[in-house]
Amino acid sequence: MKNKKTFSLRDSNMHIVEKKKIWFAIPLVIILIALIEFFAFAGVNEWDFSSGLNIGIDFTGGSSISVVFGSDYTEAKIQEVVKEVNKHGVEVSYSQRIGSLNTDGNWEDTTSVVVKYKNLHKNNEQNNALNNEIKDALVAKFGKEVAISSVGSTASGELLSTAFLSIFVAAICIFIYIIFRFELWSGLSAVIALFHDLIMMFALTLIFRIEINAPFVAALITILAYSINDTIVIFDRVRELIKDKGDSKFSYTDVCNDAIKSTITRSLYTSITTLLTIAIVAIFVPQIRNFALPIVFGIMAGTFSSIFIAAPLFVSIKDSLANSKRAKAEKAMALAQGREYIPENDYVKKQKVWNKIKSKFGATPKASQIEHVESKNVESKDVETVVPVENKKEKKKPQQTGPVNYKRNKNRK
Repeated sequence: MKNKKTFSLRDSNMHIVEKKKIWFAIPLVIILIALIEFFAFAGVNEWDFSSGLNIGIDFTGGSSISVVFGSDYTEAKIQEVVKEVNKHGVEVSYSQRIGSLNTDGNWEDTTSVVVKYKNLHKNNEQNNALNNEIKDALVAKFGKEVAISSVGSTASGELLSTAFLSIFVAAICIFIYIIFRFELWSGLSAVIALFHDLIMMFALTLIFRIEINAPFVAALITILAYSINDTIVIFDRVRELIKDKGDSKFSYTDVCNDAIKSTITRSLYTSITTLLTIAIVAIFVPQIRNFALPIVFGIMAGTFSSIFIAAPLFVSIKDSLANSKRAKAEKAMALAQGREYIPENDYVKKQKVWNKIKSKFGATPKASQIEHVESKNVESKDVETVVPVENKKEKKKPQQTGPVNYKRNKNRK
């Protein structure tokens, strides 16, 4: 019985590092879309940047209404209260049940529904009038005790400063850890990929108009610790492959491609299982949706950066350092030989790339048919041109031999 062939990512011929320009362009497109949407919403709301960012009441302030249901509480009461409040033109950003079942299996007498929303007006008198109108409507509909309170934004500055300080300290600690375990440039690549995850998480939150509040800050810190895991696994595999190479020559591009191939299945399985769990929570538990959805965005961004950003960025840094070192060595050699060092300009680089492309299709002229001519430009630009030399053999005319001339003379007689 023949064995069935199964598809495996580890056996596929992936060239992830070579396509780094595509991977680097995708986050830039997402950021551009987020900026366009931000300025669109801010412009419609008279350039109110808090509206463009969709900042919640934890940072801007608002109002909180509590309806005490007691033993009459049911799960449907939350949606009924939210619908009644939304009828007055406000958008509820937070809703929760406060209270639990007692020992008799009934709801406690203090069980209530709490909803929070941003104030519509900058004038406090107008906001108070609107809140009293909402209160009267809730009392008339449910016949229960209703309480209104203001939600201030005095702690928002301290919350934000603490969150950014936590992110900065965590990034520094991760950077130091990776430097000691791997090397400087892999640590730098990992930290850049980490900030990519946070920026992508923030951009996707703006695009899908999810409210930015205290749970969002908690989600940022959660992703900061989670998304670095897959990156460390890939760099650990890179270190093992380099160690196996020993003193033999190797390419960082091939090493990183092999490292990604050997760990991509593990990274995808881990991310997918986590995503499914968080997505189910976000769908069926709306009370923590503002926390769960940013976590989903962060996991997606972290998986993408671990596979498509960190390793290609590491290779780019290594190649740049190698090119700089090679240029210094060539300059030193030129000075030692007493000749002027002529750096390779963009024209020559493009010619070499073009020649490589043509070589794949067998259209490159032979090495014996190419002359490299170096000419120094007056405007301080050095140009190296490639001139194909035609090596065509001239056809020699047949020379008239003696016997032919003899016959011709003989015929004339």
